[in-house]
Amino acid sequence: MGDVSFADLSEKLSLIVLCGVLVLLWWGGNEKAYGAAQIHVVSQARGLSGTKTIAVQVEARTWKPRGRLLYDIEGSVRVKLADAGFHVVRTAREPHGLTLTVLYQETKGEPYGINQFGTVITGTFRLAHHMRGTLLELTVQETAKPSISGPPPYLDALQNFQTNPYYYFLGDILWGHVNKQWDVTTVFLHALRKSSQRKAQEIEDPDLSRFTRPDHTMISPHEVFAPIAIKHTIQELVKLQESRVIPLLYALLKYPNVYVQVACIEGFGALQLVDALPVLYELREHASSIEVRHAAQVVSETLQDLLPSSFLLLHHLFS
Repeated sequence: MGDVSFADLSEKLSLIVLCGVLVLLWWGGNEKAYGAAQIHVVSQARGLSGTKTIAVQVEARTWKPRGRLLYDIEGSVRVKLADAGFHVVRTAREPHGLTLTVLYQETKGEPYGINQFGTVITGTFRLAHHMRGTLLELTVQETAKPSISGPPPYLDALQNFQTNPYYYFLGDILWGHVNKQWDVTTVFLHALRKSSQRKAQEIEDPDLSRFTRPDHTMISPHEVFAPIAIKHTIQELVKLQESRVIPLLYALLKYPNVYVQVACIEGFGALQLVDALPVLYELREHASSIEVRHAAQVVSETLQDLLPSSFLLLHHLFS
């Protein structure tokens, strides 16, 4: 065998890698595995804008011996769809253009004690049009996170499922696909933008009178879990390296929840946004929350390592 130069070897390796990438792209089709869910876009929804009437069909299973579910998956899904703008029919016998089929499964998880097991929660959501067939399929799976103290594993798994952004914003994802032709990241960005604007208005002019009205009801789970879901949505967009989230990270620093603010700060670090250093310096000195000050300290020190030493010298001289 003749001698092979380093340049020839590099060219051949590059060709092999390129072929592998092309095979993966061909094999994967429109299926995308996100950090917290798996989405398969079967058919684009062009021309379906304005289709608002939807039926919901739910099959729910649990590994629990009594076979009883504690979570009202059907009620939760119906509320999400209605809040997004859909008209949800009461039964499939009523006229409707879309059908959402839900398979909700609770399966036995890892043991955490004697004859005690965690729970893995999996939700599969298939959206279909009465003439075009399946449009989109979304699978979300969550389980309990290892913790010495905290809620019981089943409740922890259920909270993780409810605050998973792909389930929390399920109605918006389906509405965006059918009526806006939006991908999931665009839906998440739109949701975060709405959250930052709405919360800013509430801080300036909070409506406390609703608690004194006779028709006042308890806060819905959607409101209760909003800060956690927003935090997880920020983390997901950062994990996806979505640059469009950057202005929202700055805006959501004003969100009235410490862990949302910390997620924004950590997002600056994960995206290596050295332009955020002045904001981080301000936060680590003047933020009212110790968690925010600590996060700003850690992230600013990490980002400083990315700067040339001359910039650091100027900062120390003028700070």
